[in-house]
Amino acid sequence: MNKIKAEVSAKNVLIVILLSIAGVYCISQSLSECYSGGIPALFFSVGGLFCVTAIWLALTHCRRYVYIETGSPVNCVMHYYDISQLEELTDFLDGKEGSNVPKARQCSQVMVTMNISKDHRYATVNVCVYTDFMYKTYGSPRIYEGEEAERVSKME
Repeated sequence: MNKIKAEVSAKNVLIVILLSIAGVYCISQSLSECYSGGIPALFFSVGGLFCVTAIWLALTHCRRYVYIETGSPVNCVMHYYDISQLEELTDFLDGKEGSNVPKARQCSQVMVTMNISKDHRYATVNVCVYTDFMYKTYGSPRIYEGEEAERVSKME
């Protein structure tokens, strides 16, 4: 059963619609002046800027992902660890007693991608190891809920 759903932000959709209308209005006003230069050319470029901004917002900010049970937004986090830290990392992820979060590196052979809800009640973790010029999944993706997710969120 899927615990995450995509949700459309009504506020961002409204902003996209308003920017699109403003852009189309500016372009139509400049075209009605038949390219006489000066102010109509400025309107055309401003209208184009509004339209491009609206498209960018629509593609990047209108949809967000939320944890279904609490409605909390889900963020994606990526960390890198040295290959010598892999055992310590898997011990922490498996919940072994006395294990700690290893210190993340700038960029290294082990990549950890996590989806964590803002309320720290849900988390998915995928560990990948760099071999043969690409990151390959190490083990299977892990899913945590409740207190386990709070423990794993210390990696954030």
